[in-house]
Amino acid sequence: MAYIPQQSTNTGLYIPTTTVYDSINASNISDELKQILVVLYQNVNNIALSLNAKDSGLYTLTEFVNGQGWFNLVTSVNDKPRSDFRKAFYINLPPGITSFNHNIVGNPLTFTRMYGVGNDTVGFNYYPFDSSGVGNNIEIIGNATQITVTNHTGITFNVTYIVVEFLKN
Repeated sequence: MAYIPQQSTNTGLYIPTTTVYDSINASNISDELKQILVVLYQNVNNIALSLNAKDSGLYTLTEFVNGQGWFNLVTSVNDKPRSDFRKAFYINLPPGITSFNHNIVGNPLTFTRMYGVGNDTVGFNYYPFDSSGVGNNIEIIGNATQITVTNHTGITFNVTYIVVEFLKN
């Protein structure tokens, strides 16, 4: 499971991997049943570990640990992966440049993905923003305080979803 630093934000949907049971009650059962319980607890723990390693499909307007784990910068190994966060934004996107505060705090803050989709409610067309950067029709750029979206298409997108994924440590 990814390392989750102390935080006040939503830490994702994780299943506990440590089962605590009352050993006093276990003294009244046979050794064979105890062995079955040990194997059962191990299997449940393996299921929890697998589920906790998933990439969550939640796109919220608040920071959310999405389940992705990035290598450790200090050791360059995966012994304690860094958690990747996701935050979605819902904006109107006219032609030109639109900037908004993302209110994300990290030390250091590193963006890992930026993408989105726009809808013009006049023509009812949807446009994916799957490639960002200078020279594309839609540019999504993040910095320490803001997300800037540059719309070179001339289309006013009445409904726009921008998603950013980032590391905070």
